[in-house]
Amino acid sequence: MYLLDTNILLELLLQREHASVVIQILQAPDINCSISDFSFHSIGLFLFNKNKKDLYLRFAKDMFKPGGLRILSLLPEYLPELARASDSYGLDFDDAYQYALAKSQNLTLLSYDNDFNKTPEKRVTPEDILDSS
Repeated sequence: MYLLDTNILLELLLQREHASVVIQILQAPDINCSISDFSFHSIGLFLFNKNKKDLYLRFAKDMFKPGGLRILSLLPEYLPELARASDSYGLDFDDAYQYALAKSQNLTLLSYDNDFNKTPEKRVTPEDILDSS
């Protein structure tokens, strides 16, 4: 099971370089993915600021239909892990949140952000998953 970092979904939504690989990951029946509530709202903030509200609403409708992505939240008892991750690995708040959530749920981080490579668990990219299949 994977926790998708915000940048994974922005690749798709903004039709960036890795969009087609992200589509393959999301459509693979044997790959289970979740996103954090933080990512979901960060994407909303980003798209609203770009005057792309309709894209955000379509994204929400498509991603959260039955069998789609799950939204996960970091429970308050894991907030100390968030702070520890920030201090230990030099992660900013959003990366520390993703890291602490992934760790609390025993998920692998799926991200293009190299900052996660400073952690013991590191991260994987969509290309890594497809190459290992």
